[in-house]
Amino acid sequence: MEKKDLASLQKEVAELVGRVKARTLRAEQMSGASMALSNLGMYPIEGFDAIIFPEHSTILTVGAVQLKSVVLEGEVKVRPLVTVKVAADHRLINGRTAAAFLSRVKQVIESGEIF
Repeated sequence: MEKKDLASLQKEVAELVGRVKARTLRAEQMSGASMALSNLGMYPIEGFDAIIFPEHSTILTVGAVQLKSVVLEGEVKVRPLVTVKVAADHRLINGRTAAAFLSRVKQVIESGEIF
């Protein structure tokens, strides 16, 4: 199994987005995926459930970033929050593995590692 760090994935995604916009993405570059990403963050949708595509094992959904009241150290503060969900085909992915993945996504978002 191939493993990539987040920076490498971000670079690949940016390159693919550029190819899509330039209409130069080849058919073979749109196959072979095992996980899908569905981002409705550009719409005022807090969160949503997605259906796993055929031949995929999981789908990660991302809603819009919204300002919400949260309690931090005993005080109410306003913070940007996002709803991220994962759906996994349990015939292929153990629920514990999916939960560990989602926990890591949460950790990366909260730490700012992606920026």
